[in-house]
Amino acid sequence: MYKNSVLIVEDQYIMAHVMVQKLTQLGFIMAHAHTGESAIEKLKDKAFYFILMDIELGKGINGIVTTQKIRILEQKTGRPHTPIIALANDLTDEKKAYYLEKSFDDAINKPLTDDRCHHVISVARKMWSSNNLPHINHNNSL
Repeated sequence: MYKNSVLIVEDQYIMAHVMVQKLTQLGFIMAHAHTGESAIEKLKDKAFYFILMDIELGKGINGIVTTQKIRILEQKTGRPHTPIIALANDLTDEKKAYYLEKSFDDAINKPLTDDRCHHVISVARKMWSSNNLPHINHNNSL
């Protein structure tokens, strides 16, 4: 079930490990994909509360193409729109606007700090509650 599960799509192991630890402390069940292709495979079997998507994945398709493919998969299968947050280096207002145009729901700078972590959870909660989808309560202290 997607109510408390999060997918991190990140090719850098240490960066992914930090994100997994932070979100696990908040009660989320974590899944990790190293590539865009593996993220899409995971989504065929499971839905997620939200996805953190690295923009610059090392191998295969990048985060933008992966997100667009996820949106197509959602449309084809009738799944609800999953919040996808872009993870970027040196995020500017222009880059954020570009990512939003490419089907992301928000964008944040790396690394995932405590404040950014809470922001991402807030974005997901707002999106799910506005769609009358399940809302989960988490301990918001890191």
